[in-house]
Amino acid sequence: MYVSANHKNGKPIHMNDNYKRQLVLRKLYPHAKVLNVYGDLEDGSHSDGRVKNSSSKSLRYLVSPKVKSYKEKIQRKEIYRPNGPAQPLAGEPASLKDGD
Repeated sequence: MYVSANHKNGKPIHMNDNYKRQLVLRKLYPHAKVLNVYGDLEDGSHSDGRVKNSSSKSLRYLVSPKVKSYKEKIQRKEIYRPNGPAQPLAGEPASLKDGD
């Protein structure tokens, strides 16, 4: 799903009914600290391959007016490896290992 959003506050230009229902989240977590981490393949898709960055950024509009803090972090072209950077993912070609 592609979502166009205001880049300053993350408010989607078009909201579907499901997104509108999520607006109640604004009232539920006043003490929460939110870290929104999303990816960008830097291939022109402006996505992590599945979710457009504008959709990921629209979380700001849902929660930021009421939560204690909100931060965004973008991971560019990096592969998440739960066992640290030297461990390849299952089925990953050896050429993608760090240090090669």
